[in-house]
Amino acid sequence: MAIDTLKVAKRLREAGFTEPQAEAVIAAVQEGTEGTNLTTKADLAELRTELKAEIAEFRAEFKAEIADLRSELRQSELRLEAKIEAIKADILNRVFGLILGTLVVNIIAIVGAMFAVAKLVGH
Repeated sequence: MAIDTLKVAKRLREAGFTEPQAEAVIAAVQEGTEGTNLTTKADLAELRTELKAEIAEFRAEFKAEIADLRSELRQSELRLEAKIEAIKADILNRVFGLILGTLVVNIIAIVGAMFAVAKLVGH
């Protein structure tokens, strides 16, 4: 950081500092700022630009990951729906089999009862 020492010394003298006091203040400020790495507005603007680019990249990656997760979720949903349909078909087949079996047993029982009644009536 460059300091206009003549300008600062003049202001200090105008404020009532003596020449040696003004020189001592300027020397102290120069020593204090020597070797320091101060950030400038340009540095901040560059950093802001870099951060905006990184954030935009992160957003794009994040959106892509969300899209992948949605796709995986949809595939899982479709697999579950297919399994549910297969289970429903299996249940319907079993229920139909039970109904048919019950119907056959009842028909046999009715036919047997009819033969028994016919046999009793025929004697």
